[in-house]
Amino acid sequence: AFITDIDDANTSRIAFDEAATDLQDSVADLITFLAFMESKIQNGDTDIKEEIYDLIDTITLYVQQYADYVIDKLENEVGACSVVSDIYYGIVYGLCQYTVG
Repeated sequence: AFITDIDDANTSRIAFDEAATDLQDSVADLITFLAFMESKIQNGDTDIKEEIYDLIDTITLYVQQYADYVIDKLENEVGACSVVSDIYYGIVYGLCQYTVG
């Protein structure tokens, strides 16, 4: 069981590393887009309102997708590893106690 827990933890770590890489790529794309928008503003383009709204929607979507991904991994992969699960639930319990109490 201990070896299985270690394997599960390694699998979860790899999945989180992949998610972090995807997030870094998305942030890099966002930085590129923001630099483009800044240059448009500096050049006097005043018709960027719609592009800004699209950007806000895109950022919101990225954050929601990443939050959903993390929650799914915590519930379905990390939760399957009892050692990591115990640590996670201990932290959550402690935060709840601190917040409520």
